[in-house]
Amino acid sequence: MLKLVLNKNNVSNEYDVDLSLNKNILNNVNRIVLQDLEKTIIIDLEGPKSINGFKGIIDFILKLDIISIDKLKDYFDDIKDNKVSENSDLTILEQLLINTNFSYVLIDSLDAEAGEELLDESAFLNNNSEIIQNEYNLTNRTQLQNTSTFININNIVDNRNVQIDIPITGPSVDTTVPTDVVIPDVPTSVEVDTGTDGVLNKEELENPVTVTVGIPVSAEVGDIVEIDTDGDGIADVTHTVATGEPGTTVDIIIPVGELTPDTNGNVQIDVSITDPAGNTGPSVDTTVPTDVVIPDV
Repeated sequence: MLKLVLNKNNVSNEYDVDLSLNKNILNNVNRIVLQDLEKTIIIDLEGPKSINGFKGIIDFILKLDIISIDKLKDYFDDIKDNKVSENSDLTILEQLLINTNFSYVLIDSLDAEAGEELLDESAFLNNNSEIIQNEYNLTNRTQLQNTSTFININNIVDNRNVQIDIPITGPSVDTTVPTDVVIPDVPTSVEVDTGTDGVLNKEELENPVTVTVGIPVSAEVGDIVEIDTDGDGIADVTHTVATGEPGTTVDIIIPVGELTPDTNGNVQIDVSITDPAGNTGPSVDTTVPTDVVIPDV
């Protein structure tokens, strides 16, 4: 089993990467550290959808039962080298990382901590399948000197791309940035497994609960099904849509402790779909009554 190390407020915390991991701890971070018994990999993601990228990495590790940092790095190398076509799970992960500044570095020890600047020449950025190799050392990187830079965003091209010209003291560098403004469709159905009575009892709440979600036909591989179990607007459980799932239903496991009855004794579950570009569709809100009172003898 891999270990996840996060550094927040200069305090390092270690977590087991298993099904009980609450992926909400990945909110508002741009670096995670993963370790096995011998090695460390530092992963950096930047951008508004970095949270989906980190959650996608964890889901990928759990689905393939990855317990070796070397094996995880091999998958990352395949993404860097555009060798993902024969692995649908890896294709999904690539789609989640494509809109982030994704970089990683392998360290042959367990000494690194999340938050340290430890990047070397094996780090890379993956931007829309174009690999931009950068030279790093352990403490600094080469900076452009005496440059005058501005960004001019012109009209959307063919309703899909934004053309950006970046002059840097000389001829311009033309960059085409893809856009996606299509909102995903609402889930077709949401059913909570309550047995036969439509009520979650004490025993059921003390065990993982299955939520069956209908995936719309229009959903695409790499879309994220997000389940909010406490009404705070933040996904507590996620599922990445895989090949063959659009137009079907999928069972998503809600870990123990994620479902807490409100003051009225009900559990509120909100389910929506977010695409890799960050567009979130309408949610389906489901209220399930609970009964945790044990009858008297």
